[in-house]
Amino acid sequence: MCITGIGCLFAVTKVIGALIESCSFSVPFDQHDARGARRVPGFKVDGDASVLSNFLRLTPDKQNQRGYVESVKTFSGEQLSFSLKFRISGTGDVRESGDALGVWITSTTSQLDGPIYGMPSSFKGIGIIVDSSRIGLHQGKHKDVRLLINDGTRDEDDLLRDSVGCSATFRFSEDRDDFNVGMLSKLRFSIGSNGNLALEVDTRNLGRWRTCLQVGKTELPEGFLRDARISLVGKTTTLHNNQDVLSFEVYDTLDGAFSDAAVTAEEEIDKIDLIVHRLEHDLFAVRDKIQSALALLEEKEVQSEERILVLENRLSEKFGETLQQRISKLEREFGKLFTSSLMDRLQTLEKKFQGQIAEKVNKRISDASRLWQWPFAILLISILAILGFFYKTYRQIRKSHLL
Repeated sequence: MCITGIGCLFAVTKVIGALIESCSFSVPFDQHDARGARRVPGFKVDGDASVLSNFLRLTPDKQNQRGYVESVKTFSGEQLSFSLKFRISGTGDVRESGDALGVWITSTTSQLDGPIYGMPSSFKGIGIIVDSSRIGLHQGKHKDVRLLINDGTRDEDDLLRDSVGCSATFRFSEDRDDFNVGMLSKLRFSIGSNGNLALEVDTRNLGRWRTCLQVGKTELPEGFLRDARISLVGKTTTLHNNQDVLSFEVYDTLDGAFSDAAVTAEEEIDKIDLIVHRLEHDLFAVRDKIQSALALLEEKEVQSEERILVLENRLSEKFGETLQQRISKLEREFGKLFTSSLMDRLQTLEKKFQGQIAEKVNKRISDASRLWQWPFAILLISILAILGFFYKTYRQIRKSHLL
């Protein structure tokens, strides 16, 4: 038995059948592309999917995310089986969690915005959907694991109505004190050349497999696997979870992932590796929350600027027009005052002031004109006095000479 926790024991199985490496991957993801980003060898990564060293995150725990990986090469075989090791986890109320993780074996290219869990309704092939939402649970319409089969002629309503599946609880709550990154789930699936299907689940990675569904011959065209690609698609809506994939192994035989002859050994994973995995898991969550907070702040800033602009326009329209009207009204009122009684009073005052000014000016001129005569009068009197003095002296001299 595998006990989930630090020092967890993971089952390592020796399988029968050849592993198709071009359609398979497992951690750690140590290869990088030309830009230095981690990559999944043999797969195209797109949308909101992120490749880390210890897991591939199809969607982070937030709303309206779409992410997928798709094999570059087609399967090119007649039958296959695969095993998927994954973890669906998140914080908050389980009623607000979801939404879906899908494994697709189709000849149709994945589309992030497709109506069928990211696929177009006209897809050709098989989809295994792990639906962690609770929508339709009480109406009996919900299936935790759902199998969709389409030959390209069925619409969305037909597919969902006729789909088969089972109930299984996959979500781990990150709010629990006992949560750790060793908590995983497994799923294994097979399809034969005759169209027979089988699906088993181990929701807690305890080695306790149970049959989810078995389907006889399907309506899929013979040999469709030869042109099929394999993709994993994750999506969230208003419901959201972290959806992480640790390994996806595809075999060219039916018993590659199911063999009863498989030899199971218990291998203890180094505690340091689990600690590194946990640190990567937590740091990614912190980074994601910071990015979400920054995006929210930017959105609020844009909204605030828009609201300020609207208020400025409203104030400009309202008060600008009102102020202009008030100024115009005051100008008209002052215009009436200046053109009637006020103008008459101003003209009267103006004439009065002009008269007073003219009177004072004339008085000053008159006073000034009288003042300039005094020097000449004094001079004339002085001259007359001098002449009188000389005349008197002359008379005395003459009188003395005559005697």
